[in-house]
Amino acid sequence: MENQYEVNLQSILKDVSKKGWLINLYMLVFQYFSTIYLTLLNPYSSAYIQMIKILWIPLQIIYIMVVWSLFKCFVSDPGRVPKHWQMFFGQQGRNRYCLLCHNYKPDRCYHCFECNRCVLNMDHHSFWIKNCVGYYNSKFYLLFWFYINLSATLSLIVVSLQIYPKIMNLFYRDDKQEIQNQSILPTILLLLYLFVIAVLTLKSLIVRIKLAITNQTIISQLNQRGQQDGQRFQYDIRYKFNQSFIVKENWFQVMGTNPWLWPFPIYGQSGRPKGDGINWQRNQN
Repeated sequence: MENQYEVNLQSILKDVSKKGWLINLYMLVFQYFSTIYLTLLNPYSSAYIQMIKILWIPLQIIYIMVVWSLFKCFVSDPGRVPKHWQMFFGQQGRNRYCLLCHNYKPDRCYHCFECNRCVLNMDHHSFWIKNCVGYYNSKFYLLFWFYINLSATLSLIVVSLQIYPKIMNLFYRDDKQEIQNQSILPTILLLLYLFVIAVLTLKSLIVRIKLAITNQTIISQLNQRGQQDGQRFQYDIRYKFNQSFIVKENWFQVMGTNPWLWPFPIYGQSGRPKGDGINWQRNQN
């Protein structure tokens, strides 16, 4: 019986991993249209509706950025090993060979069994985007978590402004029928949903930022678990005497070298990541 439950659980998890990107889209669509309907199309308080309308414009922009970032995560190549690439004499790193791709692979490159190929600076295969997170799309993945968190937070503020006068009326008005007609229960449920999404996405965003500024990936973190406490990751090349956020080389390797392009899921000629995903500098510790 236990084996049967294990098999069923494995099949469920496998099915979810294949359709995670659909779940992602459904949640995003639900969040957007529920917020729009319960705040703009079903207004209640004239005292707060003007503020809600002001926030509506940046809310649309943020949701556009969410969709744009998600689309780039879907379609962007995380990074391929150049054909017939191999290490040269005197080059740093280990001489590693992929038996599945029949090709040498550089440091920090791993084979993804979902994508069926090696990925440069592989972080993990994300079922949320149905793609690997690697060297050339780590920025898009970080921006996706940033904008999805920002959209949930701003939606939470908008819905809070919408529900506040309703809550006050529960205590100060006797017209219960009017209150019931305003569908307060769906708004409260949406408020709780947005709060949970905002908290969870914030945790994921913090993880992505920490990985970016320390030049690590999920895989490298797992490999470094046995490392001594306080010892820096070998590819963490932050300046020893200047820990300023802007000048960290690690951040440039993920977000690109043009700060004006950091908020957008594009690189352009002036904003490409610093490096090539194959050769890596090491710290001097």
